[in-house]
Amino acid sequence: MGEIYVAVARGMWGLEKLFAIKKIIPSLSREPEFMARFQDEARLVIPMNHPNVVQVFEVGRSGEEYFIAMEYVEGPNLGEFLSALWHHRDRRLPVTAALFIIRELLAGLDYCHHRTDSAGLALGLVHRDVSPSNVLLSYDGNVKLADFGLALSRLKAYETQPNRVMGHLGYMAPEAMDGHRVDHRADIFCAGVLLFELLTCERFISADDPVVIRQAVHARSQVRPSEIRGDLPPDVDALVVRAVAESPDQRFPTARAFQDAVQKALIRIDALYDARRLADGVMSPLCRPTEPRQRLRQMVASLDMEEIEAERPAHRTVCIGEAIPLSHDTQRRRRGVKAPVLTFIDEVFEGDTEPMQTIWNREQTDRQAGEDDDTLPPLVQPRGGPQRGHRVGLRPRWPARRRRRRSPDHTPPPRPVKWLDVETGH
Repeated sequence: MGEIYVAVARGMWGLEKLFAIKKIIPSLSREPEFMARFQDEARLVIPMNHPNVVQVFEVGRSGEEYFIAMEYVEGPNLGEFLSALWHHRDRRLPVTAALFIIRELLAGLDYCHHRTDSAGLALGLVHRDVSPSNVLLSYDGNVKLADFGLALSRLKAYETQPNRVMGHLGYMAPEAMDGHRVDHRADIFCAGVLLFELLTCERFISADDPVVIRQAVHARSQVRPSEIRGDLPPDVDALVVRAVAESPDQRFPTARAFQDAVQKALIRIDALYDARRLADGVMSPLCRPTEPRQRLRQMVASLDMEEIEAERPAHRTVCIGEAIPLSHDTQRRRRGVKAPVLTFIDEVFEGDTEPMQTIWNREQTDRQAGEDDDTLPPLVQPRGGPQRGHRVGLRPRWPARRRRRRSPDHTPPPRPVKWLDVETGH
């Protein structure tokens, strides 16, 4: 559906920041169904801001190619992480590490499930694709949920056809495979499947046939992880069995309830386990992040910035607009008065000797012909229209109070003294 790139943004003083670019395949951008889902994803992800959800900075188009600019998570996804574990049969993931990863994932899911619109109404957001490829692990031990392309919410403009099933079959809730409408408990089932695989280092269901997978869900949901790994405590067994229950009513009611139960089990084993311990004890010896980090830094350093700069416009035009001041405690600004703000435009205005002249309305330019040649139109005026002595320019000048000038040798007259009679008080 898309290609992922690592991009670098370079600023002044040689500052650099890495971020990820997801470029949509051009052939898919001509399909109305795919573009409708792409727009639905953009409406959902742009306002999101949570430490366990990949942050999206921009959704846009360059020519005929659509893209998503998002946070770059330096590390593997959960699928690559599990593959590394499966290739090291002698290495088992610590129970604390598995519980910590799922706890962080559930924190992101709980945030998504409680998302509301601008009016405060619940969106009813369901991710519907909580699979290993959409859970990212950083080398620093952070866990982030990504890819809301198949998410279900009240903001969706495109409705999935009833006879179509969306998602990864091995990580799909039974009600979704049966064609029923799903809610947030489908994501809880997927999180339970991931917890099962992290604890046992085995696939929950390894078949590829949808019919076989659906039949195996009932039998597999009855298997306790301790039957495969004997050192698991009973309360961890109970977590997995309840999360992967075939009936949604038998699962945890919310992601927060599942997260709290995982947190209690983690505290009983190691209350101090955190991202730093995951990075030092698991990510560093298993993934060996030094080599991929150095390779990425070398690729970034080899970029020819002179060639990239040559493809940019010759200059950026400064556009002066208007905005309400953010600080309400400024005494100089009155309520409702707008102040100038700067934005930038990448378009190059050809043939204009004064770029600022192309910003404001041409009618104002013609109207001011013959008057003083100011470089900018008036942006802010006092209430009641322009006052006498008000100068046109970027910053408004309010009429100053008249003050009487006094000579340096001026001596103020003595104030009259009123004497009081001690006896009468008058």
